[in-house]
Amino acid sequence: MGIASTTSLAAGSYTITANFTPTNPAAWSANSAQATLVVSGESVWIVDGAGGTSELAGNGFGITSTADPGADGAVAIDNTGNVWSVGAGPLLEETSQTGIVQQSVNSGSGLDAPAGIAIDGNGQVWVTDGNNAVSLFSNAASAISPSGGIVDPSVLSTPAGIAVDLGGSVWIANTGNNSVTRILGGAAPVAPLATAAAGGNTGAKP
Repeated sequence: MGIASTTSLAAGSYTITANFTPTNPAAWSANSAQATLVVSGESVWIVDGAGGTSELAGNGFGITSTADPGADGAVAIDNTGNVWSVGAGPLLEETSQTGIVQQSVNSGSGLDAPAGIAIDGNGQVWVTDGNNAVSLFSNAASAISPSGGIVDPSVLSTPAGIAVDLGGSVWIANTGNNSVTRILGGAAPVAPLATAAAGGNTGAKP
């Protein structure tokens, strides 16, 4: 028996009831059992390097037994709770909290070998690219930045980590020249800080 559908639950306590109705009442008796499910509303999403994304409960217990669909390089959560990830393939993907693919993007806005991802206060998706550029997408995965991405050869050099601060500035860590680039007021402010999780850098959803 497989799972036909899934539903995202709000934080709270739920009673799960399982009813057994035998096809042969002469051999088996009908039975019923109940269990309590507590949803904390807190979870941690991690990228698996080669297998997609996985979800952990707030106490570290594994929620996903196998990797959910998703890219495998960095991950961020938007203000609706959807999970955005970047990696080798697909380059950019959005999945629901229950692992259902919402968007899958492999081109546009200069997207090329993405390394980091952040979500701003309007749900816009900021991605650092291996071609010394930054890509910007709407929350519906529509391209916003030019076809070559946002570029500035004087400062952007193999950008990796990226975050949006409370004032709406975009901060980019450049691994090519060991510098940090700030795009002043380039994004919608977030509260609290929204950032990617890549290379040990962590953050929280807006």
